[in-house]
Amino acid sequence: MNITIIIYHSLNKPTKNINLLYSIHNIDKKRVYMITIYIREHSTHNQGYSFNYRANLNNYTNSNDLLEDLFEFTKTSLEANEIQTRDFQNMEEFLIIDYELDEYIDLEIGEYENLDTLIEINDRLNELSKEEITLIDCLIGNGEKFFQALEKVQNQEVMSFNGTPSEYAEEIVEEGYFGEINNALSFYIDFEKLANDLQINGDIIYENKHNIVYSY
Repeated sequence: MNITIIIYHSLNKPTKNINLLYSIHNIDKKRVYMITIYIREHSTHNQGYSFNYRANLNNYTNSNDLLEDLFEFTKTSLEANEIQTRDFQNMEEFLIIDYELDEYIDLEIGEYENLDTLIEINDRLNELSKEEITLIDCLIGNGEKFFQALEKVQNQEVMSFNGTPSEYAEEIVEEGYFGEINNALSFYIDFEKLANDLQINGDIIYENKHNIVYSY
């Protein structure tokens, strides 16, 4: 089974000889990502009405336009249900009741999440490849915030290697990661144990959701 291995440049080991680490940023750059939120006007919600506006964030550049559409949708829904709109004149607040992500990424969106921030996240995701989104998701799963993870990926602090952990261990040995080793001696190296030691020491971390091993 192939596994993607991710490493950071911050490791105190030489990486200049591992030439294959830079391939990920040349893959699938143009794609359409979409965050969809289901949002309600707050005052009508408090009165027990469930007028859920479905907002595809690809259609918005700022929160003002989104809220304008939400409030217009709410007024239209009130009128369609023969409810007096004058009872809800001060439409200013919202709450998010649900959301959908086109690509699985570990984003947690709260009820009162900043809409402009969500729109920006959606825009930034549209600029990324599927592979880069996967790397960001791994970092988020390990405690990073979205924009922190994004910065590391875009600065190429996170790279990828396709293969098993033991294949990665073999690769870094061949590339001189541990210094020059005589070919006759390399035959006796247990790469599975080496990969296991790298994980125990915290040099690499296995992320089973994406079959990825990565390192801080």
